[in-house]
Amino acid sequence: MQLNLRILWPKGKFSLPATELGRRAMELGYNALVSSTPCPGIAWIKEIASQDELKGQPDYFLWKSCWKEEGFFAKPGDEKWTRAELLAREMEQLENRLKGHSKIIFCLPGEEKIEWMYHLAKCAGPKTLLAFSPYNADPTKDFLPPQPIWKKIVEGEDFCNTPLLPMLNTGMIGQGGGLWPTLPFDLFDRFFSHLPATHFRGAISLTPAIPTRPGLLSCALWVGSQLIQKEDPPEKRLSEWFFRFRQGDYFTLAMLLRSLRTFSLEITLLNHLKVKKIGSEEARALLEGLNGKITALHNTLTREQPALLDHFTYFVRDARRLMSHFASQHNVSYSVHADEALESFWTKKVGNVVSINEEPFSGNPGSKLEALFMESWG
Repeated sequence: MQLNLRILWPKGKFSLPATELGRRAMELGYNALVSSTPCPGIAWIKEIASQDELKGQPDYFLWKSCWKEEGFFAKPGDEKWTRAELLAREMEQLENRLKGHSKIIFCLPGEEKIEWMYHLAKCAGPKTLLAFSPYNADPTKDFLPPQPIWKKIVEGEDFCNTPLLPMLNTGMIGQGGGLWPTLPFDLFDRFFSHLPATHFRGAISLTPAIPTRPGLLSCALWVGSQLIQKEDPPEKRLSEWFFRFRQGDYFTLAMLLRSLRTFSLEITLLNHLKVKKIGSEEARALLEGLNGKITALHNTLTREQPALLDHFTYFVRDARRLMSHFASQHNVSYSVHADEALESFWTKKVGNVVSINEEPFSGNPGSKLEALFMESWG
């Protein structure tokens, strides 16, 4: 089976015209784009939320399963069906509406079990592709371990020759989106370098935006697209990008970016640790460890990569606010840092309340924050 679909799925808002969207996606190495309207030169994937939207002539319709939504078990007797059977019925309804005239990407809900995949693969029509998360959760939860299905697939498990598409958080949604000084090394190592052409038709790269400049978000998306096309060592593609767009010692920088990525995963995991499953002493120890890592990373950057210090400053402001929120949830005393009140990309604190922005703050005109925002998102 040919590994040929490199799909870019921007999840945020964007104001670029269709011609510019398509051109930029292709420059990043993708040959298909999820968008509301067609973009010249690139395959059109139309995301739909209702079967009434099955209109137009996209290359693929993209449908996210509704089984978690209220009213999904709407028909009498539905409670007697297994989830696999209900998902298969949902998929078959779409196929019947289209009558084989269009292809479908059916996105599974993120809590797949192996027996579900077998059943859906067996039921899927010839023009249906199954997209799935590599985790037992939303595909942006990169701090989780891979779900068992992933191991089965990379070991060559047969899913009735139904083409599969992993949804991968290449654009680091929930992990700074390229505005924190990190790159998704773990995704490149764990997933992208193991895309077997026997079962995968390609992959879907999730991103919060389509960058127009060569910042870290652009780097992550370009490297991801190259690894979908060819099984190369991730470091080869990363060094190629940095040689083209950056100066200095890439390998020293890469080691630091890996450390920063690990730290960012630890920070975002805090929001998902349940109060009932972790005591105050363990929470205090976690925060002390993270504060120690902030100091160590700052010292290393100052010594070896001072050019990253501005990125790191805003990253740490977000991190400290998330740590403060975690401390309040677990009744742990936490020393407030003076810079917590200052601007950053993804969080803000009003009084003692910490909130996470759906869209990043782009900075005040002429500020360093604005310059860094423009560098990555443009």
